[in-house]
Amino acid sequence: MSNGANALIQTLVDAGITTCFTNPGTSEMHFVAALDTVPEMRAVLALFEGVATGAADGYGRMADKPAATLLHLGCGLGNGLANLHNASKGRVPILNIVGDRTRQVITEWNLPERLYSFQQMPSAFFLGNGSNLGALYGNRWIRSIEELYDDPAKAALRGPGQTYDPEKYRINEDGYVVLKSVYGTKDERAIKYVFCKRENASGGCAETSNITQIGDANPDFNLSIGSTFSHKRFVVNALLDWSQGGDLYNGTRQWAFQATRDKAQDQAGKPANDAACGTPAGATASCPKKPAGYYAVGFYNGLDPSSYFVEDGSYAKLKELSLNYTFVRDQLQKIGLGGLNELRLGIIARNLFTITNYSGLDPEVSGLFGDPFQVRMDWFQYPQFRTYTAVVEIAF
Repeated sequence: MSNGANALIQTLVDAGITTCFTNPGTSEMHFVAALDTVPEMRAVLALFEGVATGAADGYGRMADKPAATLLHLGCGLGNGLANLHNASKGRVPILNIVGDRTRQVITEWNLPERLYSFQQMPSAFFLGNGSNLGALYGNRWIRSIEELYDDPAKAALRGPGQTYDPEKYRINEDGYVVLKSVYGTKDERAIKYVFCKRENASGGCAETSNITQIGDANPDFNLSIGSTFSHKRFVVNALLDWSQGGDLYNGTRQWAFQATRDKAQDQAGKPANDAACGTPAGATASCPKKPAGYYAVGFYNGLDPSSYFVEDGSYAKLKELSLNYTFVRDQLQKIGLGGLNELRLGIIARNLFTITNYSGLDPEVSGLFGDPFQVRMDWFQYPQFRTYTAVVEIAF
């Protein structure tokens, strides 16, 4: 069966990389197993990461072609960095594969379940037995009428003419369930999801809750790709970071809702409301323009956690791009700098661009307090700065 590990090894072989020096751990077992399925790839086991990277450096210099390394976690990469530095200085191409796997499940929690935050941040992060560390909990807004009746109290009174008769509700232009009686008026609001949290001995509902999981801060994977291209004395280095999946809570945007400062609250570009909006006949009218309270009271939610502000935190970012050229003694003599052995001139640019669907300034954020891998919240942080640095290196 083909999987990602098989595809990676076959891609390496297709690119001419047929030797891999390995010091694997448990997080690289899929790659190790896949080595048997691609006979063109030769695997060489090393007992230390420094041996693997040193061997790959020597192989590249002697065979005049790149080798791959398979290392265990960030600490394994760190153990091999000295030889990778030597390879970089010698302009030896090496492709490094580093496995890492993080499982953040709370396996034992003997305290009461709770939502936590820091200072004024919304209390959106859940601590409880069996939950992912980094799970987001809060209020979710109903998008289908049938979801109303996950609340036992509403389900018991859903009959014709009763309090929660389905005919009393509709889905508005934003996709949320609202009461027909307030649709198009200043009191129009989305409705919070309520469910039975705990049943009693007879099968009835003993406890309901409007707090449910609204996201998970843990990404599906993180990937960094570093490449070096050289031609004679011209060298280009690039580092790309990619984080796929994982939810990000946009608390900065939620705060702005109370002051009517978010772009969603600007109704100028929407079609005009029908004349019947806000009247008894308005239940079947078209009322796309919403009152201020629909956002500033409803979705703002008293700064309690709300699914409205949970966004996909995926991004790809060019973290660093450097270009440099090295002048040697023969060249320097021609411009009157013969006293120098080498002169390297370059420029380093960091955080050049980000590809993301996140609506905030920068998806590469974490809460101002606490573990940044658990508390993934945009809370008035400055974005990563774009910087440019000139480099002058002189060798005598």
